[in-house]
Amino acid sequence: RNHASGRDLARCTLAEVSRRVGGALKSGLPIHAKLGLRFLACCSANSILAPKALAAVLDKVLDAAASARSKASAQDKRVKNYAYYADYLVYCALCALPSAAASLQSCEPDLLRSILAKARDHLGDVGRAGRMVGDALCVFKGEGYGNLSSAGEPTPQGGLVGHLNWVWAAYEADGACGEAFDWSAVESVVHFGAPPVPERKEEVMMATDGDAQEALEVKEENTVRGEERQREFMPVQEDELVPRGRHEKKDQTTATIFCQDSVDKAGRFAVACVPYVPFLPAQHTTLGSHRLNQVLVHEACVDLMTSLSRHPDKLVGILASLPAGGLEPVAVLSEAVFAHMLRLPRQIFAPVFYSGVISDLCLKIPTFPKYMSACVRYAVEKIDSMDLECSSRLSQWNAYHLSAFQFQWPFERWGWTNFPGLPPHDRRRVYAEDCFASLQRLAYHEHITKKVPEALHPLVVASQPSPDKSFDGEEAEKKVDMMAQLIYKKRSADDFVVHLEGAQEMPKYVVVAIFSIGGKSFTHMRTLLGRYRKVIDLFAQDRPHDVLDVLLGVWGAHLDKFMMAFACVLEAGIVTDADALRWCARPEGTRALCRSRAAVLWAVAESSMAACCGVAAGDGGIS
Repeated sequence: RNHASGRDLARCTLAEVSRRVGGALKSGLPIHAKLGLRFLACCSANSILAPKALAAVLDKVLDAAASARSKASAQDKRVKNYAYYADYLVYCALCALPSAAASLQSCEPDLLRSILAKARDHLGDVGRAGRMVGDALCVFKGEGYGNLSSAGEPTPQGGLVGHLNWVWAAYEADGACGEAFDWSAVESVVHFGAPPVPERKEEVMMATDGDAQEALEVKEENTVRGEERQREFMPVQEDELVPRGRHEKKDQTTATIFCQDSVDKAGRFAVACVPYVPFLPAQHTTLGSHRLNQVLVHEACVDLMTSLSRHPDKLVGILASLPAGGLEPVAVLSEAVFAHMLRLPRQIFAPVFYSGVISDLCLKIPTFPKYMSACVRYAVEKIDSMDLECSSRLSQWNAYHLSAFQFQWPFERWGWTNFPGLPPHDRRRVYAEDCFASLQRLAYHEHITKKVPEALHPLVVASQPSPDKSFDGEEAEKKVDMMAQLIYKKRSADDFVVHLEGAQEMPKYVVVAIFSIGGKSFTHMRTLLGRYRKVIDLFAQDRPHDVLDVLLGVWGAHLDKFMMAFACVLEAGIVTDADALRWCARPEGTRALCRSRAAVLWAVAESSMAACCGVAAGDGGIS
């Protein structure tokens, strides 16, 4: 800042950021646009970008949101997702604004009022209520989630729409739209304000009075030069945000950069944010005297996790020293980490990323384990309304955490030792069972039972999974064993077909025997499916659901074994992903999805849905 050449660097940097923000909005990479706008706001707060220039940028972003909202209201299905694009633009503006609101309030108060008025008009649009139907993107559903009685009911908490409502509610609760509101009094905003210019330190030698006088004159001269260099730096103006170069369009302006007439994959914006999830009671997450503190800390945490995912050590270090205007943001940080991990419809990163970040935060921040475990406790207490996909992710993480921290967990104090006495389909018991099932991939059965309270031992399944051949009764198990002996003798498929001609139930027992023996490995399963394909076709007879029913009966208690066999069945072409989705969507299947353990059904639905919809790994939105 204190050098004339520094202004050229600042101008080129801000122009490049502006170009990338426009490109991110155009190509449907929302997080880049949000971070870029907030960077411009921080530069404005530090007098690098003129406040009037930032106000013009935010004003154009909100104008683009109004245009997109009008386009979405047309009777054209191709542009209906532009409503989410409009919401995301307003969301970006509201997240960026607080960083520079104090400087805007002192320099351009009329422009600040105009920006807030446009945001209020967008949030007050009655048409937004139509996009709030359903709770598919809510971590915690309505009270009737267990029996689907609340499916499709309006909710203000789902996805981008609900999160934007939460952000705006903080603005309204603090009275941020009023003229009397003092933005410089918001504790977490102070951190982003213009820092005081450090005094130039000169080396003054302790000597005689004459030498001291000469040194004082040198110091005054350097101070004058520093002030001159300070005056030479002029904040970057709006017209300088337009990139200049031979490859840039000559008629390009800030309006063409930040106001995109059309965007690619507008549906991505519906799931572009990490919505706030209220794990903890409000008294734990209240920061200072303003609701906006919680919003700003939450947004900073989730954005850091998204942008620094490839540098976990740096990420954890920044989160552990997160400045928040003297506030203690650990509770909000805990909620933000779990909200990121449980984001719907899918996680942004692999589960091991979240496990590592949470473990490192527990080691770096002394108070983090308290709030982290409290998030889990409250989540399990209201797990009946928790999305099943989210509870599955949480149990898998919980297993890793127990393994990493030597099974230190308040099982007795939280009443988890009472879970074995609950009904088999109670979701608290299901959660513990899923947790221990995942834990057995990380530790031996004997080690687990030695570490956890004895009351929980009934929920720890034996370490050696075995097929269930008796799901049709003891008599059926004897027939399955008889078919297994013939398989061990390597009888051919034609021999079985001749033997089974005219039999009604015998083909089923052969299929049960095939799945039971093939569960040893992928090689065994593939070999048997190929060798006895004729017998399987004789049993299925264009009824692929029967094959999946048998597979569920044999390996339903062991998710890993089931998914291994399921992958082999798909590979062999015995069933298709479409068949598997229909199998999950049957009336008895949907009841099981919401009332039973359902780990198998959810794994099948997730795998087959991805295959049918062609959702590529790493695509951050809706296909």
